[in-house]
Amino acid sequence: MYLSKEEEALLNGERGEAKAKALKALIEIGEALGAERLVNVEWVHISGISYKNIGDSGLKFIKELVEYGAFFSVRTTLNPAGMDLNRWQEMGIPEAFAYKQLEVTRALISMGAEPTFSCVPYLLGSVKEGSQVAWGESNAVLYANSVLGALTNREASVLTLLEAITGKAPLIGLRLREFRKPTVLVEFDSRVLREVSKGNYPYSLLGYCLGKVVERGVPYLRGFKIPKRELKNFLAGLGASSSIGLIIIEGLSPDAKYLGSEDLRGLDKVSLSSGEVEECKEEFYNALSEVDAVVLGCPHLSEEELREILEVLKYAKRRPSDRLILFTSKPIGRNLKRKLESLRGVGAELYFDTCMVVCPLRYMNIRSVATDSAKAAYYLSSQGVKVLLLPRRRLLGI
Repeated sequence: MYLSKEEEALLNGERGEAKAKALKALIEIGEALGAERLVNVEWVHISGISYKNIGDSGLKFIKELVEYGAFFSVRTTLNPAGMDLNRWQEMGIPEAFAYKQLEVTRALISMGAEPTFSCVPYLLGSVKEGSQVAWGESNAVLYANSVLGALTNREASVLTLLEAITGKAPLIGLRLREFRKPTVLVEFDSRVLREVSKGNYPYSLLGYCLGKVVERGVPYLRGFKIPKRELKNFLAGLGASSSIGLIIIEGLSPDAKYLGSEDLRGLDKVSLSSGEVEECKEEFYNALSEVDAVVLGCPHLSEEELREILEVLKYAKRRPSDRLILFTSKPIGRNLKRKLESLRGVGAELYFDTCMVVCPLRYMNIRSVATDSAKAAYYLSSQGVKVLLLPRRRLLGI
């Protein structure tokens, strides 16, 4: 791999042992992946920080980085943790779990990370088109590439730690324009479009179905307008069922302007039918007369969504016994203090810093849920939780 003079100096330990070791590991990974050089990144978003997911081995690795004196070189934000860091007792989280999770978060913050604990970094700051970033959260990667026009691969959590320490990433994959060309042309058939317009399909389900059918590459989505407020849900579903890191959405994605007619000519075409969408829906349809809770916020709820949910709950025909749990982040909730208290006042449980996927729901006495998130449905099903996937309007009683 070609190294700049600055990178050679880093590798020789001129900026400390931690950066030298991190860069050495990054170079080895980059060479294994075929990268010819590294590129500077502006922003790193680290995933995989829930103690539920990384366990003692992950905690040990992070603590060793601290002991080496590692410090993040660029803006670094954090994905959700395994609990609300202030209200974990209300969630029923045991002290042993909480102590380990706090060790993880304190170590990362001591290295310079911002305590965002959110899976929607794109709502917490601006990213310019063409910026090189290194994000590990799949829905965030898809949003960065497909909506903002930034450049990032789907980075593994350990890789993001190395990239945050060095401020660099291997120059491969979606960081290069040549690999951001469409590989398949995708459409939804007319019946699917009618059903989604009626609110019968969650947008997250359509993303999940598209990812399951296409699986990899760079889809070009034609003839389907996704409301801005639904983009993160659609992309989260897509990321859960595939390895896709970029989808070019006609009329929306910045990458579309780099394409000529020849780039779409001769591509394989996929028309997703209502039958295929129904088949995906059936994966998350259980004959449940009741669930332990309705869970919303995967990805984290935005300010707009929280305001809308509050307005809906004032008039919704929900039973008082229905348990509703909402997940968002402190940065998003900071400007909504009165609204959040009002949400709690109408019976909603509201938690920051975490979500239903990365917190241990069993401690909250939850073994079955209803949600509008195909991503949450996918991961919770794999964890043994019974899931019912429905549009949000039905979950909220409207």
